[in-house]
Amino acid sequence: MFRKTAPSTAHVPTTEMTRHQQTLVDTSFEEGQYESGILLLEQLRSPKHSPSASHVRQLLYISLHQLLPEQDKLLAIPGSPSKTVSRQQKLTQYPSAKATFAAQTLLQSLSHTVQPRLILNAVSTRAQSSASLDDEDSYVANQALCIQEAKNCWAIIKEGFMRDQGAASLNMGEWNSRKDESDDEGFHEDAVPASVASNAWPVLACFIKLFERDEVQARHSGGEPYSQLLLEQVPAPRANATKWDVSEILDVIFYCFEQPPEDRRILGSRLMAMLMNLVSSRVLDVPMVINSIYKRVSTLSEQEFSAFIAKLEQSPSSLCLKIVLLHKYLTDALSSPGTTSGPRPKPQARAQPRPVRRDGSLQSVAGRSGAIPESAASASAGARKSFIPSAENILQVLGMKASSTGVKITPAPISRLKFELFAAYGTVQSGPNDEERDPVWPNLLREGRVRQVMATLTEDQPPYQMLVTGMIDQWLSSGISSQ
Repeated sequence: MFRKTAPSTAHVPTTEMTRHQQTLVDTSFEEGQYESGILLLEQLRSPKHSPSASHVRQLLYISLHQLLPEQDKLLAIPGSPSKTVSRQQKLTQYPSAKATFAAQTLLQSLSHTVQPRLILNAVSTRAQSSASLDDEDSYVANQALCIQEAKNCWAIIKEGFMRDQGAASLNMGEWNSRKDESDDEGFHEDAVPASVASNAWPVLACFIKLFERDEVQARHSGGEPYSQLLLEQVPAPRANATKWDVSEILDVIFYCFEQPPEDRRILGSRLMAMLMNLVSSRVLDVPMVINSIYKRVSTLSEQEFSAFIAKLEQSPSSLCLKIVLLHKYLTDALSSPGTTSGPRPKPQARAQPRPVRRDGSLQSVAGRSGAIPESAASASAGARKSFIPSAENILQVLGMKASSTGVKITPAPISRLKFELFAAYGTVQSGPNDEERDPVWPNLLREGRVRQVMATLTEDQPPYQMLVTGMIDQWLSSGISSQ
Protein backbone atom coordinates (compact mmCIF):
# COMPACT_ATOMS: atom_id res chain seq x y z
CA MET A 1 0.00 0.00 0.00
CA PHE A 2 1.17 3.49 -0.73
CA ARG A 3 1.62 5.83 2.21
CA LYS A 4 -0.79 8.75 2.33
CA THR A 5 0.80 12.16 2.22
CA ALA A 6 -0.30 15.36 3.87
CA PRO A 7 -1.84 18.09 1.73
CA SER A 8 0.71 20.32 0.08
CA THR A 9 1.37 23.82 1.39
CA ALA A 10 3.56 24.75 -1.55
CA HIS A 11 1.57 27.88 -2.43
CA VAL A 12 1.26 29.28 1.09
CA PRO A 13 3.49 32.40 1.34
CA THR A 14 5.73 32.17 4.37
CA THR A 15 7.67 34.90 6.14
CA GLU A 16 9.80 34.94 9.25
CA MET A 17 8.28 35.94 12.56
CA THR A 18 8.38 39.64 13.26
CA ARG A 19 11.40 41.13 14.97
CA HIS A 20 9.34 41.73 18.10
CA GLN A 21 8.28 38.07 18.22
CA GLN A 22 11.87 36.94 17.72
CA THR A 23 13.04 39.24 20.52
CA LEU A 24 10.57 37.67 22.95
CA VAL A 25 12.02 34.23 22.21
CA ASP A 26 15.60 35.52 22.37
CA THR A 27 14.98 37.01 25.81
CA SER A 28 13.78 33.66 27.17
CA PHE A 29 16.78 31.84 25.73
CA GLU A 30 19.24 34.44 27.00
CA GLU A 31 17.86 33.97 30.51
CA GLY A 32 18.21 30.19 30.22
CA GLN A 33 14.44 29.78 30.13
CA TYR A 34 14.52 27.38 27.22
CA GLU A 35 11.17 25.77 27.87
CA SER A 36 9.46 29.18 27.93
CA GLY A 37 11.17 30.21 24.69
CA ILE A 38 10.15 26.95 22.98
CA LEU A 39 6.58 27.42 24.20
CA LEU A 40 6.56 30.90 22.63
CA LEU A 41 7.75 29.47 19.32
CA GLU A 42 5.01 26.84 19.52
CA GLN A 43 2.35 29.48 20.12
CA LEU A 44 3.61 31.71 17.31
CA ARG A 45 4.11 29.04 14.65
CA SER A 46 1.83 28.89 11.60
CA PRO A 47 2.10 28.01 7.89
CA LYS A 48 2.49 31.75 7.18
CA HIS A 49 5.07 32.60 9.84
CA SER A 50 8.20 30.57 10.43
CA PRO A 51 10.96 30.77 13.05
CA SER A 52 14.16 32.49 12.01
CA ALA A 53 17.09 30.38 10.80
CA SER A 54 18.83 31.15 14.09
CA HIS A 55 15.90 29.84 16.12
CA VAL A 56 15.71 26.69 13.96
CA ARG A 57 19.37 26.00 14.65
CA GLN A 58 18.81 26.53 18.36
CA LEU A 59 15.88 24.11 18.31
CA LEU A 60 18.04 21.54 16.55
CA TYR A 61 20.85 22.06 19.04
CA ILE A 62 18.56 21.67 22.04
CA SER A 63 16.92 18.61 20.43
CA LEU A 64 20.30 16.97 19.91
CA HIS A 65 21.77 18.09 23.22
CA GLN A 66 23.32 15.27 25.19
CA LEU A 67 22.44 15.32 28.86
CA LEU A 68 25.46 15.71 31.08
CA PRO A 69 26.52 13.24 33.74
CA GLU A 70 25.52 14.13 37.28
CA GLN A 71 26.45 17.72 37.89
CA ASP A 72 27.92 16.95 41.31
CA LYS A 73 30.55 14.76 39.59
CA LEU A 74 31.55 17.64 37.32
CA LEU A 75 31.57 20.11 40.18
CA ALA A 76 33.85 17.77 42.12
CA ILE A 77 36.60 18.15 39.50
CA PRO A 78 39.58 19.74 41.30
CA GLY A 79 40.11 23.44 40.63
CA SER A 80 40.26 26.87 42.15
CA PRO A 81 37.09 28.39 43.70
CA SER A 82 36.77 30.78 40.76
CA LYS A 83 36.91 27.90 38.28
CA THR A 84 34.33 25.98 40.26
CA VAL A 85 31.96 28.96 40.19
CA SER A 86 32.57 29.45 36.47
CA ARG A 87 31.94 25.77 35.84
CA GLN A 88 28.72 25.93 37.83
CA GLN A 89 27.53 28.92 35.80
CA LYS A 90 28.22 27.02 32.57
CA LEU A 91 26.29 24.00 33.77
CA THR A 92 23.22 26.11 34.48
CA GLN A 93 23.22 27.17 30.82
CA TYR A 94 22.79 23.62 29.52
CA PRO A 95 19.25 22.70 28.36
CA SER A 96 17.33 20.35 30.62
CA ALA A 97 15.76 17.05 29.60
CA LYS A 98 12.36 18.77 29.51
CA ALA A 99 13.70 21.46 27.20
CA THR A 100 15.17 18.81 24.88
CA PHE A 101 11.86 16.96 24.71
CA ALA A 102 9.96 20.21 24.09
CA ALA A 103 12.34 21.14 21.25
CA GLN A 104 11.96 17.72 19.63
CA THR A 105 8.17 17.98 19.84
CA LEU A 106 8.16 21.45 18.29
CA LEU A 107 10.40 20.33 15.44
CA GLN A 108 7.95 17.56 14.63
CA SER A 109 5.14 20.15 14.52
CA LEU A 110 7.16 22.50 12.33
CA SER A 111 7.93 19.67 9.89
CA HIS A 112 4.19 19.53 9.11
CA THR A 113 3.50 23.26 8.80
CA VAL A 114 6.58 25.27 7.83
CA GLN A 115 8.01 25.17 4.31
CA PRO A 116 10.69 22.42 4.21
CA ARG A 117 13.40 24.66 2.77
CA LEU A 118 13.02 27.19 5.58
CA ILE A 119 13.98 24.48 8.07
CA LEU A 120 16.71 22.73 6.09
CA ASN A 121 18.34 25.98 4.98
CA ALA A 122 19.31 26.51 8.61
CA VAL A 123 21.65 23.51 8.29
CA SER A 124 25.10 23.80 6.65
CA THR A 125 27.13 26.77 5.45
CA ARG A 126 24.59 27.63 2.74
CA ALA A 127 22.42 29.19 5.44
CA GLN A 128 22.92 32.81 6.36
CA SER A 129 22.18 34.03 9.86
CA SER A 130 19.24 36.42 9.98
CA ALA A 131 20.84 38.46 12.73
CA SER A 132 24.39 39.16 13.86
CA LEU A 133 25.52 37.68 17.15
CA ASP A 134 26.53 39.95 20.00
CA ASP A 135 27.46 39.60 23.64
CA GLU A 136 23.80 39.38 24.70
CA ASP A 137 23.09 36.25 22.64
CA SER A 138 22.27 33.15 24.62
CA TYR A 139 24.64 30.27 25.24
CA VAL A 140 22.53 28.07 22.94
CA ALA A 141 22.58 30.67 20.14
CA ASN A 142 26.37 30.64 20.11
CA GLN A 143 26.67 26.86 20.45
CA ALA A 144 24.11 26.27 17.68
CA LEU A 145 26.43 27.85 15.12
CA CYS A 146 28.04 24.42 14.79
CA ILE A 147 24.88 23.29 12.97
CA GLN A 148 25.31 26.02 10.37
CA GLU A 149 28.88 24.85 9.84
CA ALA A 150 27.96 21.16 9.41
CA LYS A 151 28.49 19.81 5.89
CA ASN A 152 24.98 18.34 5.72
CA CYS A 153 22.07 17.15 7.84
CA TRP A 154 23.57 13.65 8.24
CA ALA A 155 26.56 15.11 10.07
CA ILE A 156 24.56 16.66 12.90
CA ILE A 157 22.63 13.49 13.76
CA LYS A 158 25.73 11.31 13.83
CA GLU A 159 26.99 10.04 17.16
CA GLY A 160 29.77 12.24 18.45
CA PHE A 161 28.73 15.48 16.74
CA MET A 162 27.27 17.02 19.88
CA ARG A 163 30.01 15.44 22.00
CA ASP A 164 32.57 17.32 19.91
CA GLN A 165 30.69 20.55 20.50
CA GLY A 166 30.82 19.84 24.24
CA ALA A 167 34.59 19.62 23.99
CA ALA A 168 34.65 23.15 22.62
CA SER A 169 32.44 24.57 25.37
CA LEU A 170 34.47 23.13 28.28
CA ASN A 171 38.22 23.32 28.73
CA MET A 172 40.10 20.16 27.84
CA GLY A 173 40.83 19.19 31.46
CA GLU A 174 37.11 19.19 32.22
CA TRP A 175 36.39 17.37 28.95
CA ASN A 176 38.90 14.61 29.69
CA SER A 177 37.26 14.11 33.07
CA ARG A 178 33.87 13.85 31.34
CA LYS A 179 35.24 11.26 28.91
CA ASP A 180 36.52 9.20 31.83
CA GLU A 181 33.04 9.26 33.29
CA SER A 182 31.42 8.38 29.96
CA ASP A 183 33.66 5.35 29.46
CA ASP A 184 31.55 3.58 32.03
CA GLU A 185 28.56 4.16 29.77
CA GLY A 186 30.13 2.25 26.87
CA PHE A 187 31.47 5.09 24.73
CA HIS A 188 35.08 4.88 23.55
CA GLU A 189 36.93 7.16 21.20
CA ASP A 190 38.05 4.27 18.97
CA ALA A 191 34.50 2.95 18.56
CA VAL A 192 32.79 3.46 15.20
CA PRO A 193 30.24 6.22 15.75
CA ALA A 194 26.63 5.31 15.07
CA SER A 195 25.08 6.96 12.04
CA VAL A 196 22.22 8.15 14.25
CA ALA A 197 22.94 9.21 17.81
CA SER A 198 20.72 7.73 20.50
CA ASN A 199 18.84 11.00 21.02
CA ALA A 200 18.80 12.07 17.34
CA TRP A 201 15.95 9.84 16.11
CA PRO A 202 13.28 12.56 16.46
CA VAL A 203 15.46 14.92 14.41
CA LEU A 204 15.96 12.28 11.70
CA ALA A 205 12.19 11.74 11.60
CA CYS A 206 11.75 15.50 11.17
CA PHE A 207 14.22 15.62 8.26
CA ILE A 208 12.56 12.67 6.50
CA LYS A 209 9.15 14.32 6.83
CA LEU A 210 10.54 17.52 5.32
CA PHE A 211 12.06 15.62 2.39
CA GLU A 212 8.75 13.84 1.79
CA ARG A 213 6.81 17.10 1.79
CA ASP A 214 9.34 18.63 -0.59
CA GLU A 215 8.89 15.65 -2.92
CA VAL A 216 5.10 15.92 -2.82
CA GLN A 217 5.26 19.63 -3.58
CA ALA A 218 7.51 18.94 -6.57
CA ARG A 219 4.98 16.45 -7.92
CA HIS A 220 2.06 18.83 -7.43
CA SER A 221 3.90 21.66 -9.16
CA GLY A 222 4.63 19.48 -12.21
CA GLY A 223 8.34 19.20 -11.54
CA GLU A 224 10.55 16.12 -11.39
CA PRO A 225 9.22 13.66 -8.79
CA TYR A 226 12.04 13.86 -6.29
CA SER A 227 13.15 16.01 -3.36
CA GLN A 228 15.60 18.70 -4.38
CA LEU A 229 16.36 19.21 -0.68
CA LEU A 230 17.41 15.58 -0.33
CA LEU A 231 19.57 15.89 -3.45
CA GLU A 232 21.31 18.88 -1.84
CA GLN A 233 22.38 16.61 1.04
CA VAL A 234 24.44 14.51 -1.41
CA PRO A 235 28.04 15.76 -1.74
CA ALA A 236 28.87 17.55 -4.96
CA PRO A 237 31.28 15.58 -7.19
CA ARG A 238 34.44 16.93 -8.72
CA ALA A 239 34.16 18.74 -12.04
CA ASN A 240 30.70 18.54 -13.58
CA ALA A 241 30.01 14.86 -13.02
CA THR A 242 26.67 13.52 -11.82
CA LYS A 243 26.32 13.19 -8.07
CA TRP A 244 26.97 9.65 -6.88
CA ASP A 245 28.31 9.57 -3.30
CA VAL A 246 25.30 8.47 -1.26
CA SER A 247 27.37 6.66 1.36
CA GLU A 248 26.15 8.87 4.21
CA ILE A 249 22.51 8.36 3.27
CA LEU A 250 23.06 4.61 2.99
CA ASP A 251 24.81 4.59 6.37
CA VAL A 252 21.67 6.09 7.90
CA ILE A 253 19.30 3.78 5.99
CA PHE A 254 21.09 0.57 6.88
CA TYR A 255 21.55 1.68 10.48
CA CYS A 256 17.78 2.22 10.64
CA PHE A 257 17.20 -1.29 9.27
CA GLU A 258 19.40 -2.74 12.02
CA GLN A 259 17.27 -1.28 14.81
CA PRO A 260 14.77 -3.44 16.72
CA PRO A 261 12.03 -0.78 17.00
CA GLU A 262 9.73 -1.00 13.98
CA ASP A 263 9.31 2.77 13.71
CA ARG A 264 13.05 3.18 13.14
CA ARG A 265 13.10 0.53 10.41
CA ILE A 266 10.20 2.36 8.76
CA LEU A 267 12.28 5.54 8.73
CA GLY A 268 14.92 3.62 6.76
CA SER A 269 12.31 2.39 4.26
CA ARG A 270 10.95 5.90 3.73
CA LEU A 271 14.41 7.34 3.17
CA MET A 272 15.35 4.51 0.78
CA ALA A 273 12.18 5.16 -1.25
CA MET A 274 13.12 8.82 -1.69
CA LEU A 275 16.69 7.90 -2.59
CA MET A 276 15.37 5.62 -5.33
CA ASN A 277 13.19 8.44 -6.64
CA LEU A 278 16.41 10.42 -7.10
CA VAL A 279 17.87 7.44 -8.96
CA SER A 280 14.81 6.96 -11.17
CA SER A 281 14.86 10.67 -12.07
CA ARG A 282 18.51 10.26 -13.17
CA VAL A 283 19.86 13.11 -11.03
CA LEU A 284 22.27 10.59 -9.49
CA ASP A 285 24.71 8.26 -11.23
CA VAL A 286 22.54 5.14 -11.48
CA PRO A 287 25.21 2.40 -11.69
CA MET A 288 27.30 3.94 -8.91
CA VAL A 289 24.35 4.15 -6.55
CA ILE A 290 23.03 0.68 -7.34
CA ASN A 291 26.48 -0.84 -6.96
CA SER A 292 26.88 0.95 -3.62
CA ILE A 293 23.64 -0.56 -2.39
CA TYR A 294 24.41 -4.03 -3.72
CA LYS A 295 27.88 -4.00 -2.19
CA ARG A 296 26.23 -3.70 1.21
CA VAL A 297 23.50 -6.30 0.75
CA SER A 298 25.69 -8.86 -1.03
CA THR A 299 27.42 -9.71 2.25
CA LEU A 300 24.14 -10.56 3.99
CA SER A 301 22.98 -14.11 4.58
CA GLU A 302 19.90 -15.31 2.70
CA GLN A 303 17.75 -14.71 5.77
CA GLU A 304 19.18 -11.22 6.33
CA PHE A 305 18.79 -10.36 2.67
CA SER A 306 15.17 -11.56 2.75
CA ALA A 307 14.53 -9.34 5.76
CA PHE A 308 16.08 -6.36 3.96
CA ILE A 309 13.94 -6.91 0.86
CA ALA A 310 10.82 -7.13 3.03
CA LYS A 311 11.57 -3.69 4.51
CA LEU A 312 11.49 -1.91 1.15
CA GLU A 313 8.39 0.08 0.30
CA GLN A 314 6.04 -0.85 -2.53
CA SER A 315 6.54 2.40 -4.44
CA PRO A 316 7.40 2.06 -8.16
CA SER A 317 11.03 3.10 -7.69
CA SER A 318 11.49 0.83 -4.65
CA LEU A 319 10.03 -2.10 -6.59
CA CYS A 320 12.59 -1.46 -9.33
CA LEU A 321 15.36 -1.53 -6.73
CA LYS A 322 13.95 -4.76 -5.33
CA ILE A 323 13.97 -6.32 -8.80
CA VAL A 324 17.57 -5.49 -9.63
CA LEU A 325 18.87 -6.51 -6.19
CA LEU A 326 16.98 -9.82 -6.22
CA HIS A 327 18.09 -10.57 -9.77
CA LYS A 328 21.74 -9.89 -9.01
CA TYR A 329 21.72 -11.62 -5.61
CA LEU A 330 20.08 -14.79 -6.96
CA THR A 331 22.35 -14.88 -10.00
CA ASP A 332 25.45 -14.62 -7.81
CA ALA A 333 24.13 -17.13 -5.26
CA LEU A 334 23.24 -19.77 -7.85
CA SER A 335 26.26 -19.40 -10.14
CA SER A 336 29.31 -21.64 -10.20
CA PRO A 337 32.49 -20.48 -8.44
CA GLY A 338 34.64 -18.26 -10.60
CA THR A 339 31.71 -16.51 -12.20
CA THR A 340 30.26 -13.29 -10.88
CA SER A 341 26.83 -13.43 -12.36
CA GLY A 342 26.29 -16.83 -13.93
CA PRO A 343 25.41 -17.50 -17.57
CA ARG A 344 24.71 -14.20 -19.25
CA PRO A 345 21.40 -14.24 -21.14
CA LYS A 346 21.38 -12.74 -24.60
CA PRO A 347 20.09 -9.16 -24.62
CA GLN A 348 16.49 -8.93 -25.74
CA ALA A 349 15.17 -6.39 -28.21
CA ARG A 350 13.15 -3.78 -26.39
CA ALA A 351 10.92 -0.88 -27.26
CA GLN A 352 12.61 2.45 -27.99
CA PRO A 353 13.30 4.69 -25.00
CA ARG A 354 10.44 6.86 -23.80
CA PRO A 355 10.57 10.04 -21.75
CA VAL A 356 10.78 9.82 -17.97
CA ARG A 357 7.39 9.55 -16.34
CA ARG A 358 6.23 12.26 -13.99
CA ASP A 359 5.20 9.73 -11.35
CA GLY A 360 8.79 8.65 -10.77
CA SER A 361 8.78 5.17 -12.29
CA LEU A 362 11.54 4.02 -14.60
CA GLN A 363 11.17 3.96 -18.37
CA SER A 364 12.03 1.11 -20.72
CA VAL A 365 15.12 1.15 -22.89
CA ALA A 366 16.43 -0.93 -25.74
CA GLY A 367 18.71 -3.84 -25.09
CA ARG A 368 18.50 -4.27 -21.34
CA SER A 369 20.48 -7.05 -19.72
CA GLY A 370 20.74 -8.50 -16.27
CA ALA A 371 24.02 -6.69 -15.62
CA ILE A 372 24.13 -3.33 -13.94
CA PRO A 373 24.56 -0.92 -16.87
CA GLU A 374 27.28 1.56 -17.66
CA SER A 375 27.00 5.12 -16.41
CA ALA A 376 23.73 6.75 -17.28
CA ALA A 377 25.62 9.98 -17.76
CA SER A 378 27.16 8.53 -20.92
CA ALA A 379 23.78 7.91 -22.52
CA SER A 380 22.78 10.31 -25.27
CA ALA A 381 20.25 13.02 -24.50
CA GLY A 382 16.72 11.65 -24.31
CA ALA A 383 17.91 8.02 -24.09
CA ARG A 384 18.36 7.08 -20.44
CA LYS A 385 19.32 3.56 -19.51
CA SER A 386 17.25 1.60 -17.05
CA PHE A 387 18.71 -0.91 -14.64
CA ILE A 388 15.69 -3.25 -14.69
CA PRO A 389 16.55 -6.62 -16.27
CA SER A 390 14.57 -7.86 -19.26
CA ALA A 391 11.73 -10.37 -18.97
CA GLU A 392 13.89 -13.11 -20.48
CA ASN A 393 16.61 -12.44 -17.90
CA ILE A 394 14.09 -12.61 -15.10
CA LEU A 395 12.66 -15.89 -16.39
CA GLN A 396 16.12 -17.44 -16.66
CA VAL A 397 16.99 -16.53 -13.05
CA LEU A 398 13.65 -17.89 -11.84
CA GLY A 399 14.54 -21.20 -13.50
CA MET A 400 18.17 -21.34 -12.34
CA LYS A 401 19.22 -24.14 -10.04
CA ALA A 402 22.15 -24.09 -7.66
CA SER A 403 25.42 -25.31 -9.11
CA SER A 404 26.59 -28.59 -7.61
CA THR A 405 29.99 -27.00 -7.11
CA GLY A 406 28.60 -23.69 -5.97
CA VAL A 407 27.97 -22.15 -2.59
CA LYS A 408 25.96 -24.24 -0.14
CA ILE A 409 22.49 -22.73 0.02
CA THR A 410 19.21 -23.81 1.50
CA PRO A 411 16.28 -24.18 -0.91
CA ALA A 412 13.59 -22.46 1.17
CA PRO A 413 15.09 -18.92 1.31
CA ILE A 414 16.03 -19.08 -2.37
CA SER A 415 12.48 -20.08 -3.29
CA ARG A 416 11.08 -17.18 -1.30
CA LEU A 417 13.48 -14.75 -2.95
CA LYS A 418 12.52 -16.05 -6.39
CA PHE A 419 8.86 -15.59 -5.54
CA GLU A 420 9.61 -12.00 -4.42
CA LEU A 421 11.35 -11.38 -7.75
CA PHE A 422 8.43 -12.86 -9.70
CA ALA A 423 5.87 -10.80 -7.76
CA ALA A 424 7.82 -7.52 -7.97
CA TYR A 425 8.53 -7.85 -11.69
CA GLY A 426 4.96 -8.81 -12.51
CA THR A 427 3.65 -5.88 -10.47
CA VAL A 428 5.85 -3.41 -12.34
CA GLN A 429 4.90 -4.93 -15.71
CA SER A 430 1.18 -4.69 -14.91
CA GLY A 431 1.38 -1.04 -13.88
CA PRO A 432 -1.10 1.53 -15.24
CA ASN A 433 1.41 3.02 -17.70
CA ASP A 434 3.61 1.23 -20.20
CA GLU A 435 6.93 3.10 -19.89
CA GLU A 436 8.55 0.41 -17.76
CA ARG A 437 6.93 -2.54 -19.49
CA ASP A 438 8.88 -5.17 -21.42
CA PRO A 439 6.80 -6.20 -24.48
CA VAL A 440 8.19 -9.73 -24.13
CA TRP A 441 6.55 -10.25 -20.73
CA PRO A 442 2.92 -10.60 -21.99
CA ASN A 443 4.09 -13.18 -24.52
CA LEU A 444 5.78 -15.20 -21.78
CA LEU A 445 2.54 -15.13 -19.80
CA ARG A 446 0.33 -16.12 -22.74
CA GLU A 447 2.66 -18.92 -23.81
CA GLY A 448 2.65 -20.33 -20.30
CA ARG A 449 6.42 -20.14 -19.88
CA VAL A 450 6.20 -18.09 -16.69
CA ARG A 451 3.57 -20.43 -15.28
CA GLN A 452 5.69 -23.47 -16.12
CA VAL A 453 8.84 -22.11 -14.44
CA MET A 454 6.93 -21.04 -11.33
CA ALA A 455 5.12 -24.39 -11.17
CA THR A 456 8.47 -26.16 -11.00
CA LEU A 457 9.67 -23.71 -8.34
CA THR A 458 6.60 -24.15 -6.13
CA GLU A 459 5.79 -27.82 -6.76
CA ASP A 460 6.33 -28.71 -3.08
CA GLN A 461 4.76 -25.52 -1.73
CA PRO A 462 0.96 -25.46 -2.28
CA PRO A 463 0.45 -21.99 -0.71
CA TYR A 464 2.89 -20.45 -3.20
CA GLN A 465 1.25 -22.39 -6.05
CA MET A 466 -2.10 -20.79 -5.26
CA LEU A 467 -0.56 -17.33 -5.07
CA VAL A 468 1.29 -17.73 -8.35
CA THR A 469 -1.79 -18.99 -10.16
CA GLY A 470 -3.90 -16.16 -8.82
CA MET A 471 -1.37 -13.48 -9.72
CA ILE A 472 -0.81 -14.74 -13.28
CA ASP A 473 -4.57 -15.04 -13.88
CA GLN A 474 -5.08 -11.53 -12.55
CA TRP A 475 -2.36 -10.06 -14.77
CA LEU A 476 -3.80 -11.78 -17.83
CA SER A 477 -7.38 -10.76 -17.07
CA SER A 478 -6.42 -7.16 -16.31
CA GLY A 479 -5.47 -6.57 -19.91
CA ILE A 480 -1.73 -7.20 -19.91
CA SER A 481 -2.28 -9.93 -22.52
CA SER A 482 -3.54 -7.32 -24.97
CA GLN A 483 -0.27 -5.35 -24.96
